[in-house]
Amino acid sequence: MLTVESTAVGAPGAFSFDAWVDYARNPLVVETADGEMVDHPVANRATLELAGAYAFGGRFEVSGALPILSQGGNDPRFSGIAAADGSALGDLRFRGKAFLYARRPFAFGSSAEVTLPTGSESQFAGAPGPSAAVRLLVDYSTGPIDVAANAGALMRQKAELADV
Repeated sequence: MLTVESTAVGAPGAFSFDAWVDYARNPLVVETADGEMVDHPVANRATLELAGAYAFGGRFEVSGALPILSQGGNDPRFSGIAAADGSALGDLRFRGKAFLYARRPFAFGSSAEVTLPTGSESQFAGAPGPSAAVRLLVDYSTGPIDVAANAGALMRQKAELADV
């Protein structure tokens, strides 16, 4: 899934609450280099994500999101990686966004996000440590055409699944 963030922020003083559901089949697959042996530590994952946001100052927005996962995997055939089973919390995310400047048809903004490692590593529900991301946001709007583009960097700890 590809998500692009717009430069738009809410009206000053506006609150927003969201809940959305996502389903993934085989989001975590482990296979040998030749592809002959395959394990599915996470074969099915349903996610309920709860989020809230607050806009202020006419240019700024802060938000937070918490994913709640229900998932299951298959017993390992070769990898020895225990399958996910049951419910788990994902990593808690906090984001700040700023509208910077507009000279139509272009608009510019930026965002920064941090995640806290609240997700269960044994359930493959989160990263082993915190992460941070920064992005430059650009919108182009003219008539019926709206295009958004983001560029940025994600900083996080390197993680290994297993040495199989």
